[in-house]
Amino acid sequence: EEEDEREGLLRYHREAAAGGEEPSWILKSSAGGKGEGITISRDPQELLSAVDASERDTAWVVSRYLERPMLFAGRKFDLRCWVLLDPSYGCFLFGEGVLRTSSFRYDASDLSNQLQHLTNHCVQATAAEFGSHEEGNEVSFAEMERYMQRECGGKTFFADILPQLKSICALSLEAGRERMEGTQGSSLSQFQLFGFDFMIDH
Repeated sequence: EEEDEREGLLRYHREAAAGGEEPSWILKSSAGGKGEGITISRDPQELLSAVDASERDTAWVVSRYLERPMLFAGRKFDLRCWVLLDPSYGCFLFGEGVLRTSSFRYDASDLSNQLQHLTNHCVQATAAEFGSHEEGNEVSFAEMERYMQRECGGKTFFADILPQLKSICALSLEAGRERMEGTQGSSLSQFQLFGFDFMIDH
């Protein structure tokens, strides 16, 4: 018999706790945007209660929270890349993406301040500290390259990170190719632009 997804989450959490871990979880609505409706908690029951209390008619996704992300100057960030898909299904990564940074130093033990954890511009722009470290809380790929050359023991952005981003973008689009081409009313006889967001784990 297939395990209920809720029971699966609670069972996994119990097993992790029994093994000495204290996992954190992040809840997102599939219909959400701009960082809305996101909950981070070490209590999976809190997330299930948030789903039950919501009036949104949507699917929800719970995933284990990335507790040891790579940091930029002690602060969390995500990477936004832009990919162009041409009519022949060729994909091209735009040369300049951006890191979107938090305004606050990262502390994995403190889940109360979501501004440490959610790097979405719409969330960060609510803080008085927005833009105090970088203009618009944005860092270029070139600046990230210089930072990694200084701080990452020989690992660099252009040699070690960017090739992985390119591969993931290409594989993601290829994985969805049959569905995209088979969608009724869709037309790939045009250019399409996709935004991909990444985080880097230790």
